[in-house]
Amino acid sequence: MGSMLEKITLYDILGYLLPGCLLETIVCLEYMLEKWVLADGVLERIKEILEQFNSFFVVAFIIGGYCLGLILSECSAWANRKLGYENKIKYDNRAITDDVLKKAILSTGLVERT
Repeated sequence: MGSMLEKITLYDILGYLLPGCLLETIVCLEYMLEKWVLADGVLERIKEILEQFNSFFVVAFIIGGYCLGLILSECSAWANRKLGYENKIKYDNRAITDDVLKKAILSTGLVERT
């Protein structure tokens, strides 16, 4: 379990977990508001549900949000490919010579000029 937690990066949190949990929250709120409009006494039922709220729901919410974020990411990548927004930068490996690499390394300032 420790090694799995070590592999979680900021990209995972911001790229998958946050959007997935946000969408999950929006869907839950939409469902609750729809029920609130259709039935009387829903606020009492929501209060009862929140009182029974436990750590299982938190873990399920986080895992569900992460999975939903992965699905959203794949859907957006697919849509970008279909719409033609994929990365179209093409470069020739032969254009990178020793002189170009030396200039790039020296321009970083990490290496002293000799």
